Amino acid sequence: MSQDINYAESIITDALQATVNEGSEVYWDLFLNTAKDKVINSYCGTHLDVLKRAWKRRFKEVASRLKFRVKNDSGDANSWQILISNELKAKRKSSSLSASTHDTIMFFYGRIFMFFIRSKPQALDNERSW
Repeated sequence: MSQDINYAESIITDALQATVNEGSEVYWDLFLNTAKDKVINSYCGTHLDVLKRAWKRRFKEVASRLKFRVKNDSGDANSWQILISNELKAKRKSSSLSASTHDTIMFFYGRIFMFFIRSKPQALDNERSW
């Protein structure tokens, strides 16, 4: 667990240092643009609001530790929704669809297998009568 926290903090530190302006101000939106892939890859199935709160809390903690000021009026208020939530929702939908497809294929495979198992003794009997 502490390893995950250290990893997240190193991601945040790197992103903040890459996006801090001359006035030592950092923006949530710029951080999300920079760390988007790593935030998305950190998703482990929790509710999306919980994920957002955890990342935003760590973002503020790391910014404070680095003596950066977090700007509240940072651009698009829906950046989390646009950059993170929509992509995670799409991934969850596609993974549930693929699980559903897998289940359907396995169902039909099982039906075909049972058909051949049941018809095989008749085929053997027919071969023996020759």
